[in-house]
Amino acid sequence: MEGSRKIGWWYRLLPIVLGVFLLAGIIDLQAPTAAFAASEDITISGPGLNNTEPVTITQAQLRGEGEGALPQHKVLYSTINTWPTKSWYRGEGVKLSDLFEAVGGLKPEATMIRFTSGDGFKVTFTVQELIDKPRYCFHNFMNTGLPGHLIGDSSGAEIVEPLIAHRSCSAQSLADVMDEENFSRGDANILLYGQRVVTQQTNARFAKYVTEIEVLTDPVPKWGNPTVAPNPGEVPVGTMAELHSPFNDEDKVHYTLDGSTPTIESPMYNWIASRWWSSRADDLDEINHPIEIMEDTTIKAVVIGPGRDDSDVVTFEYRVPEAAISMELSKNIALPGETVAAYGKTLPNAWVPIKIIDEAQNIVYFDTKKADASGDYNIDFIVPSGASGTLTVIVGEGNNVITRALTVGIVTREKADVNGDNAVNILDVVEAVNIALEKIQPTLEERYAADVNSDGKVDVMDVVRIVNISLGIIAS
Repeated sequence: MEGSRKIGWWYRLLPIVLGVFLLAGIIDLQAPTAAFAASEDITISGPGLNNTEPVTITQAQLRGEGEGALPQHKVLYSTINTWPTKSWYRGEGVKLSDLFEAVGGLKPEATMIRFTSGDGFKVTFTVQELIDKPRYCFHNFMNTGLPGHLIGDSSGAEIVEPLIAHRSCSAQSLADVMDEENFSRGDANILLYGQRVVTQQTNARFAKYVTEIEVLTDPVPKWGNPTVAPNPGEVPVGTMAELHSPFNDEDKVHYTLDGSTPTIESPMYNWIASRWWSSRADDLDEINHPIEIMEDTTIKAVVIGPGRDDSDVVTFEYRVPEAAISMELSKNIALPGETVAAYGKTLPNAWVPIKIIDEAQNIVYFDTKKADASGDYNIDFIVPSGASGTLTVIVGEGNNVITRALTVGIVTREKADVNGDNAVNILDVVEAVNIALEKIQPTLEERYAADVNSDGKVDVMDVVRIVNISLGIIAS
């Protein structure tokens, strides 16, 4: 009985014990956020300060309260993350310049600034990029939508200074971010700063819960040089060149194709950071779009990113063989009278000769068309009525030619006998109408029979002829 009473007592106590553990778990899960949101004081130190001793800025000072209160500012920031997606941030707090002034200012030899968060996260910037160079809020950058690779309108930009915000909010709607009720201290002591250009991805270094700022005098490291694949040199026309930076993340490759020196304002190559490549595999080639080499091309590239000096500018030179050309056929099997398209790429505005020879090496077709400004060409030709076997389609001239084989199908039905029942009647008219209206996908022979006038297409003129043949008005 004694054992039974102990077991019963334990089962009555068990829900209470479990409840305590559950409550403790909830409190423990919430503790980090609560601790960071409590907004600790910030210690500012380092050999790059005029003041040799560390200085603590209290949370009251950061909020503009009591003795030593610092000036307060509400600032709007445009930003892009590394996905990339655009968004707005708005913060209330103290400008970084005011913080440094409050602790005695920076020495001329100050080179870098490191921010450390209460959760151990660290970000480093050069003094030049964060303090000396102007940064902006681009008020119209959302005009092309939320995707960060769609370059927004840079007009109406406003210079904004870096801020340590004790209250902040973020949203993709400007109305939401400007709503005072959305301000929160959840990310208190967050570092906010503007964009140097409308495409710059800044959001990844918006450090939250900052507790320490160090001003350093160490030599500024330099980003490694960009690389390219395939290697420069002679390549086939249409080769796709891929640019890479050391990490393919916040270190962005900027490039030019006109021989000018690339800067942060030049086109960006690696929009999607490598941390997202597995998640965005379907979009990667479209957004981080390789550069198509259609003619002799000089790519100049530089790596630019936070916390380091820009890399060297590297030149990659590609050459394509003279009059290099590519070609495909719209179909590999066709009947006499059918239209076939030969299309491909060559040099911009180049003339493209085309000839077709039969199995007896007779030339059965010849023409010359000019490629467009992008090097694209498209030449339509009709398979000769007496053709049979295999035709060889040749484009280009000299040693720079490409060939494709075109098989000529065997015709087993007469013109106008669309359904192949050896009679021309209303059934053939109906089928021809459906082919003309693209309501059915005809076979080669059905299309051949429906194209009575052999102009390479089935239309109302063919339908009228079939009607007249079925009525005996004209001979088949």
